[in-house]
Amino acid sequence: MRQNPALGGAAPVQGQEAILTYGNADFKIVQQGAFVRCAATGERIAVDELNYWSVEHQEPYLDAVASMQRLQARRGAEPD
Repeated sequence: MRQNPALGGAAPVQGQEAILTYGNADFKIVQQGAFVRCAATGERIAVDELNYWSVEHQEPYLDAVASMQRLQARRGAEPD
């Protein structure tokens, strides 16, 4: 299990959704929680297992496939 230094040793709140801000190489926890929701699928992602996110859109993704689905959906929604 990947440990994130942003957790700062504080125990996450079990069952509560976390609020994060996403940077280029890491994320910061704004509000402690056990998970975030994938912006593409809505599935829960444990904060300590989060590996994919968009800095530009400030949203997390379950995996690379979900991030590409979200990108493609955004491109389809953009005006020509």
